[in-house]
Amino acid sequence: MTRRLRHLFPSAHICAVESHPVLVRRLREHVCRDRRVNVVEASIRDIPLAADLIVMAEMLWYVPEPVTNVLSRLRGSYLLTSYRGTFDTCLRQSLQAFGWRETISAEVLPRFEPVDGRDSLLIARRPGTQIRLWCPV
Repeated sequence: MTRRLRHLFPSAHICAVESHPVLVRRLREHVCRDRRVNVVEASIRDIPLAADLIVMAEMLWYVPEPVTNVLSRLRGSYLLTSYRGTFDTCLRQSLQAFGWRETISAEVLPRFEPVDGRDSLLIARRPGTQIRLWCPV
């Protein structure tokens, strides 16, 4: 995702936050030559959640505290979410309660892809998701 964001916003400064050490190492290997990408090994609970664009894709499920604690700390011009099902519905209601307005959304259909997201010969079916762009009211 960091590479995709870099491609879409080539002049942006990106702070990629990852809590799992193995994924941090892998991400640093992929962006090591890019001075506009800062990889931070931390939990979402331990960092400020302020930026022009905050991306929360498929990660809030892993937050051990109530999600509303995280959502109450969001400070940004835009927020991008990617979730599905009842979690997406609850997230939408919570974000609206915290003063965020959905500006656009799109559905990503289920797909088949390599299990490691790169070049594995083992293929898995990934569920679809609803991507939403939010802005503060």
